[in-house]
Amino acid sequence: MNAPATQGTLMGKGLSTLWAPFSPANRLNPYPMYQALRELDPVHQLKTGDWVVSRYADVCTVLMDKRFDVIDMPSYFRYKTLEINDTVVDLYATYQASYNWLLYLRRPMHGRTREMVMKIWPTLNFADCVRTVLAELAGQMAQKAAIDLIDDFAKPLPVMVISRLMGFPETHLEELKYWGERLATVFEPMLSRNEMVEINQAAAAFLAFVDDCITAHEQKPADTMIGKLMAQRTVDGESIDRADLISLIANLFVAGEETTRNLIGNGFAALTAFPEQYERLRQQPELLKPAVEEMLRYDSPVQITSRMALEDAEVSGQLIRAGEQIYVCLGSADRDERQFDSPDQLDITRLKNKHLAFGYGSHFCLGASLARMQGMMAFQLLLDQFPTLRADLPNAVQRKNLLLRGFGTLPTVRV
Repeated sequence: MNAPATQGTLMGKGLSTLWAPFSPANRLNPYPMYQALRELDPVHQLKTGDWVVSRYADVCTVLMDKRFDVIDMPSYFRYKTLEINDTVVDLYATYQASYNWLLYLRRPMHGRTREMVMKIWPTLNFADCVRTVLAELAGQMAQKAAIDLIDDFAKPLPVMVISRLMGFPETHLEELKYWGERLATVFEPMLSRNEMVEINQAAAAFLAFVDDCITAHEQKPADTMIGKLMAQRTVDGESIDRADLISLIANLFVAGEETTRNLIGNGFAALTAFPEQYERLRQQPELLKPAVEEMLRYDSPVQITSRMALEDAEVSGQLIRAGEQIYVCLGSADRDERQFDSPDQLDITRLKNKHLAFGYGSHFCLGASLARMQGMMAFQLLLDQFPTLRADLPNAVQRKNLLLRGFGTLPTVRV
């Protein structure tokens, strides 16, 4: 078993003049903090002994070098208990929901599990499902006097898509939105006790829901993602363990929901902030593909990931000891002046754009192609059917998350 992590709690104890991600200003806009890190101390050690890596080249090194690997974040919750109103509450449901997530699996289990999922990926009809859901959402939006791009579009789109691909009952859409949103925050640093309890309750409800869905598939097999995963076999030729399957389904659901939601919300806000780019895209829709890639780079849905040194390793002259944790700043790497010209500008014609929004190396986001597809089709619909819609940025509300960056609400105006 991997060494368990401290669930990111040390991130808040190792603050410095350069690393202050919890300040209100940096929560709202972390990019000036990232720039200072890149310029003054790109491989920055905190008081806790942990490290922050902020430059593009160093981020790639940490993500690719086999001397670094993922941290077993879920194990933090395995035996964790909280005392709430004189009652001891265990958080085991949170562990059960997350222990088989690809993001936290090490070699060789990561490769085996990823390969199993990849086998069924080409057999899923992503495009038709996305197209159908978009048409439904567009019809609903056309009837609204006021549109919140998150609540009315970016949030329901990936939930509906992944739910239909999974074979989840349509009647549970609102619960699925809530469960997905709560589970997505499970590894955010500095969670409050109440937040941990809420996440655990959502995890328990979602586990029971997925277990029921698997039972329904056993009674009546269906050609869905769940059905296809149930048909897969382990390296020993056995069916995948039920608990492993449930946790993996939770992973695919949460990851598929958050990345797409934040891509659409952050991208739409960026286009509004750079109106000349929005107009150019409207005039030249053939730029849609590079435009989506630029949105991913400019304001990455995933800002920070983490790794642990398995042995002593040097990164840009700094010796990182075995066992020390590293906060890998993807959002900073994608604004690195050494890799991107004018990185703080949104440029939908950018040609050199090997961004790291979906990670790098063996843990590159499995659902990147689906997120890109949903993003491109979503923005095409907005351009075609809602060409005057823009984000009402002064009234938009950013979520407090540090690892995942996106809006809680994104009201719109018509121009």
